Amino acid sequence: MYMKKIVSLLSLFCVLAGTAAGQGSRPDQQASFQEYLRDFDLCYQPPAGFLAESTQPRPFYLNAATRNLFHGTLFTLTACKEQEVLIHTYFQHVKPDAVLARMFPGFSPANNWINLLKAHADTVNSRIIYFSPEETRAYHADTAGIFDLVKQDTPYKGIYPKARAVFFNKAGLDGSHIDVVLYYFYKEGVDIDAYIRQTKRIFYFCTER
Repeated sequence: MYMKKIVSLLSLFCVLAGTAAGQGSRPDQQASFQEYLRDFDLCYQPPAGFLAESTQPRPFYLNAATRNLFHGTLFTLTACKEQEVLIHTYFQHVKPDAVLARMFPGFSPANNWINLLKAHADTVNSRIIYFSPEETRAYHADTAGIFDLVKQDTPYKGIYPKARAVFFNKAGLDGSHIDVVLYYFYKEGVDIDAYIRQTKRIFYFCTER
């Protein structure tokens, strides 16, 4: 009964908050969020049916016990319907670095992005699927796609045993690389494809390619 009340209150809050949930809970958070959007040339469209948890950069682990994959996440959304989906976003702007290039021959912002995908994608049981040119243009990106994450030893946050990721990126004129990943953590039995369709282009690059 207690848990049902919590779920009911969360659902009510989602309805009352509406699209405002995507704007941050405090003025300073909203300002920080808007600043990041400008820095990354990103446009944001708040999705219906989700509650914003954070607009401040903070770390999270995909699997702290074994894989120790650490990221800075900027924005988190939770599905109002029984919290069955959690979306973490990950933004990075990698610039050319002469020191890293000398230390690690072959280093480049683009290579760093490819290594990120290889580290997270389950390429044994599935594969990285790149979007068509038309789908990629919808994000105003150079490349975009989707992949299943490597299976974790324990469910994320104790309740999300599965994860899928949507990614898109573009190269800058200065040789830098702007990368965006949306990690969808979800419960058993959830139609994750429907959620991904529902949240398509909640983030995209503002400047057309």
